[in-house]
Amino acid sequence: MIIEEIPHHLRNTVTHVDCPIYLGLDGDVCRPPAPLALGDTLMLLGLLRNHGRPVRLHLDPGPLAGLVQGHPMVAELAPPDTAAPAAVRQVAVRRFGRDVSWYSEVVQRVKFGVAPVDHIRLNPIVGHSLHHKLGSLNDRPGIFLDPARPAGLQHLLSRQKPTVVVYPINPSRSDPFWADHKWWAALLANLRPSFALVALGAPDYGEITDLVDCAVPSDAPDSRLEDLAALIKSAAGFVGVDGGLSHLAAAVNTNLVTVWDAMTSFRHWAGGIGHHIVMSNPHGFRYPQSRRLDLDDLKKHFRRVKIPDGRGGHRLVELPQEGFKDACREIFGSVAQYAMSVQALREVREERGCVAAWMNNPAQKELFYSQSLGLAYKALAGQAPRGANWVAPVTP
Repeated sequence: MIIEEIPHHLRNTVTHVDCPIYLGLDGDVCRPPAPLALGDTLMLLGLLRNHGRPVRLHLDPGPLAGLVQGHPMVAELAPPDTAAPAAVRQVAVRRFGRDVSWYSEVVQRVKFGVAPVDHIRLNPIVGHSLHHKLGSLNDRPGIFLDPARPAGLQHLLSRQKPTVVVYPINPSRSDPFWADHKWWAALLANLRPSFALVALGAPDYGEITDLVDCAVPSDAPDSRLEDLAALIKSAAGFVGVDGGLSHLAAAVNTNLVTVWDAMTSFRHWAGGIGHHIVMSNPHGFRYPQSRRLDLDDLKKHFRRVKIPDGRGGHRLVELPQEGFKDACREIFGSVAQYAMSVQALREVREERGCVAAWMNNPAQKELFYSQSLGLAYKALAGQAPRGANWVAPVTP
């Protein structure tokens, strides 16, 4: 492919993506960090599927025990290994409702040729499978549904028309870059004549409750992950925002649409199953050279930083001009790790600004919604070409 064959808003100069390595796999022993969220757990199970042999898994799965216990790739569930090497570091970069972000000192770099920006993605399953030299590079999240276990929630499937499961709200995300009830209302109104609609994943759906046939509260007694997975597997399709349930859907259903509010999440978590709608398309993610930093830039513009204080809060520190490198190594492990933290902060600002710019432009917003809603409906109705995605057509 040459760059002239790619639409302008999908053109880019990205040459590689680095996958942070945080899931330790040594022979038939797996040592992930703790705790793992739902998405991480499903990525871990996808990695174990690609590994192909049962392992001793050092993990306290907590509320996700139903996904791990009895899994054919888990020969033994052992306590977390606190002596495992700590390659994962915590830095005070607020992303997706969390006050800190995690970075690994070990990465798997994958090179890309000329390709549209929505083809440049590397989820943890592929990155870890390459790093651990596994024979399979299947990028689907993993899950095992015991056929002997009665599947709950099946009564929610309509007998009159196909059922689509919707996941319009991720309650763990307090500050999404994009969220709009009106977009979901328009999509559900388009789907409702042809599909029965079941909403999952939130404790309260607000006005969306009136737009679906059934809304299952996430704290309902029968809202167990295994039952949600079985329901999604039996449904005709799934559409939802980026989050744990979307990764669960990717493990069990191929007719799905995932709505991403951040290019960061899409690039590092998306797989090849289904269709993707990416609401954020910042210039710096397509042309990373525009965000490059050297040591002088860091010392001049980014010396004041917040770091975790060990008590759940943060403290502000100012890195000295003299001894700057030593301070970076002491706090962040290396100058490179500090630069990565600074870049992450800049990425957050850039993503938020990119979405806000077109959301605050009524004509552009109307056009973008018309296009993205059109793809979502066609995908769920089986009318979209395989692999078709929509990325906000922001230029330059």
